[in-house]
Amino acid sequence: MLCLCGVISSYLDGLKIMQKNTLTIPAATLVMGIFGAFLRWLQSMIIFEETGLVTPGETISVVYTVYSLLAAAAMVCIARIWKKRFACPTDVSAALHARSALPTAITWGFCVICGIAALVLMFTAGSAHYPTMQRCFGAAGIVAAACFPALPIRQGEGASARTGAAYLPLFFCYWLVLLYRTDAENPVLWAYAPEILAVAAGTMAFYYVAAYFYGRARPAAALLFLQLSAFLNLCVAFDTMSVAHKALFLVTAGMSLLLEYLLVSNAPEATDTDIA
Repeated sequence: MLCLCGVISSYLDGLKIMQKNTLTIPAATLVMGIFGAFLRWLQSMIIFEETGLVTPGETISVVYTVYSLLAAAAMVCIARIWKKRFACPTDVSAALHARSALPTAITWGFCVICGIAALVLMFTAGSAHYPTMQRCFGAAGIVAAACFPALPIRQGEGASARTGAAYLPLFFCYWLVLLYRTDAENPVLWAYAPEILAVAAGTMAFYYVAAYFYGRARPAAALLFLQLSAFLNLCVAFDTMSVAHKALFLVTAGMSLLLEYLLVSNAPEATDTDIA
């Protein structure tokens, strides 16, 4: 662990020299997520029998678990060292400031994708395990989609942004309950546990983002859970599920990466005064 911290410390020292390269940390998260998604896909191809049960003792499950734990440890180190090496603003207008219209345009794209996926889930709820819960989830997803464009701050925080930021963790909590209730009777944990972890990470990520809007910002925790959310949601985005559900996991990963980028790009190098 100390060796890992040393490597990441040197990595972030390099970031100080190349401060303009604000894509470095989000890109590292994306790369870890892509490799995680490949391992999860490979695991799904190997371990599940025709009956739906898991073949015991498959090495790929150990590899995927160890890789995920190492990735999480790396993210913890990145978040802690980033907090020490950079002056992380706690004011939402500074921390989530978008210097151009591009981040907002990207969130509008996520809004459309999420809204369509939510509509599909709402109108196909008749075949779900819990039709009423899924219809409510679809309706809640449409509202959540409309909240995404309010998160990048262009000209000061508005009341709609505060409301949207507070709503998103509640939406993810409902998604978590729906997932668990749907799969609670399934004895094969590998079939659904990674998805539950992904939604749980998304819940925490948007909770800490919402904290910025209410004067309770914790930059290191926000960066950590945004990284975990992007990583875990990418890992499960290609599991066996409907296209609408895949779209929701991908949108969550994309929003997490975008918000991670905003946090990193708005944190200048710390001065001696900041460190003191």
